[in-house]
Amino acid sequence: MSPAEVRPIGPNPDDWEADLPDKDIQPGDAYSIELDPDDPIDEPIRWFKMPVEKEEKPAFYSITGNFNSWKQDLMAPGAVPQQHSIVVVIPGDGLLEFRFLKDGQEDMVLA
Repeated sequence: MSPAEVRPIGPNPDDWEADLPDKDIQPGDAYSIELDPDDPIDEPIRWFKMPVEKEEKPAFYSITGNFNSWKQDLMAPGAVPQQHSIVVVIPGDGLLEFRFLKDGQEDMVLA
């Protein structure tokens, strides 16, 4: 691979174009380079800015079932990422029915 290509346009370097990361890189910016085994040896490196991913708020999980009259109880985050737990009392008849819900949404039933 060759160094990135710089295309001088006029005498002022501020007007030049180059296949380099932006001059005003911000924290969190991400760039990639693409390499292909079929590229010629003198192919210049090209930097591509990656799209900024929208930061999602962490999901919360709740449980609903016959032990709580099908109301939602929030599950506690665990020690491991994406782990949640709750202690429930099994009804007197010994039958436990439940559903896990993501973000409290009935249409996001996990089990």
